[in-house]
Amino acid sequence: MLKQSPAIFHFSRSLLLLSALFALISFSVPSLNGAEKKEKSEKKEKGKKEKKEKSTSSKDQKKEDKDDKGAAEKEEKSSEKGDSSKKRRLIVVKNGITEIEAKQFKGYSNLRKIVLPKGITSIGDEAFSGCKMLEDIEIPATVETIGKNAFEGCSRLTALKLPDGITEISDETFKGCTSLARIILPANLEKIGKGSFNGCTNLKGIRIPDKLTEIGEESFMGCSSLDSIKLPNELTSIGGKAFSGCRSLAAVNIPAGVTEWKNNPFANCPRLTITLAPKHPSFLQFKGVICSADKTTILHYSANKRQAAFIPPKQITTIGAGAFSGCLYLRAAALPPTLETVQDEAFSNCANLTTIQFRNPEVALGKGVFSNCTALRSIALPEKCTELPENLFSGCTKLTQIKFPAELEKIGDGVFEKCAGLRQLSFPKSVGSIGKKAFSGCIYLDKITFPENLSELGENAFEKCIRLQDIRLPEGVSAVKKNTFSGCISLRRVILPKSVENVEEGAFDKCEKLTKVTTLNPDLEENEDVFGKKIKLVKPRKKKR
Repeated sequence: MLKQSPAIFHFSRSLLLLSALFALISFSVPSLNGAEKKEKSEKKEKGKKEKKEKSTSSKDQKKEDKDDKGAAEKEEKSSEKGDSSKKRRLIVVKNGITEIEAKQFKGYSNLRKIVLPKGITSIGDEAFSGCKMLEDIEIPATVETIGKNAFEGCSRLTALKLPDGITEISDETFKGCTSLARIILPANLEKIGKGSFNGCTNLKGIRIPDKLTEIGEESFMGCSSLDSIKLPNELTSIGGKAFSGCRSLAAVNIPAGVTEWKNNPFANCPRLTITLAPKHPSFLQFKGVICSADKTTILHYSANKRQAAFIPPKQITTIGAGAFSGCLYLRAAALPPTLETVQDEAFSNCANLTTIQFRNPEVALGKGVFSNCTALRSIALPEKCTELPENLFSGCTKLTQIKFPAELEKIGDGVFEKCAGLRQLSFPKSVGSIGKKAFSGCIYLDKITFPENLSELGENAFEKCIRLQDIRLPEGVSAVKKNTFSGCISLRRVILPKSVENVEEGAFDKCEKLTKVTTLNPDLEENEDVFGKKIKLVKPRKKKR
């Protein structure tokens, strides 16, 4: 038996010890790892649980938020449903519908075509009003009535045929249909309402049915392209300003059945020649003038009559409303002593009229008689005139001199509005009232002497009188009303009497140079909404009792 060397023995022993130590370590480590893993596992499970709870809570919150958002969106969509439908370009109305309701398609600004079914009998008021893109519509033969303003403002509508069952066109039905060039009226039509085709500037010709008896006021007003029209023999009434402003209209014959002539139906028609039916029972005609059969009222003076001066017949008592309106060649008119009344707008828009002479001191004047007579420079009003009616001289931009009647009591609304030529004003003592906008826009007016008896100043009475610097109101005026001196940018000095108890908001609005208002009334309230921050109200001291 061989013996081991000492070196080998020691090596073997060392190896045995290392093996035992390794075994011990291998046995201990797994048990430690298991504990650690267990601990980690527990922590992980706890984290998952917390995360799950958080996730559940978050999902619930998100769901709630989503539900709220959905409800809000649903509500918003519901509220906007009408608006979105108004954006449709084509609408086909279902079969079985018998009526288009009032305002049903009003304001459908994108609508280009609508198809109406057979069986519809009526189209309500304003049904298609404001459908400015509507180009294509065919009105079924079953329709019997079309309401007021039904197609107003349908500015792209070019042609229409109205069913024979319609006997009346309502007020302003096609007003403002500026592209309407052709319309076929019903054979059974009896009445055309007020303003039905007002402002249809592209309407060139129209055939009036034989059964028509009435044309309403302003029916074809402003139809500037209308060049021909034949009035039927059955016609009995033509409303005021019915064809006013039809600047292309060349000829019209007035049938014998027409008995009413209100507010010159043919005012401002510069190319027009009017003829009367032979032996007309209600009117007479001589040298371009149409008057009543008894020769007391002038109804129409031809706008194309090239005569600078007019001397009416001696028996004339009335100049009818709008009788001379738009007569561009008229420069002077001497009115007879028999004249009692000059009705509304009788000489309005006579752009070259410079002289008017009244021979009856008690002539009564209507509204706007000389409005927009832009060449009129001076006028002496009838001596017994006590009231100037509204808009009497509005727009007379060159008017500089006015001789007021000594007994004048009232100046109405807008009487001298935009009379830019007026520089100074001195009123008779008898004037007690100055109306709304009476001198509004008189941009060169720089001095006013108010009458002693003045008690009332209307709203905007001296608005935008931009050169006016000094105002002193007389005792008796109780209030300075809204915007009375608004826009008087040069106004520097204002003195209010003791009688003024109220100054309304905006009375001195935009009076940029006005820094103080002096009042003789110690009790007048200082209100920042009225005077603003820049204007100081100076009041007298109250007397001690």
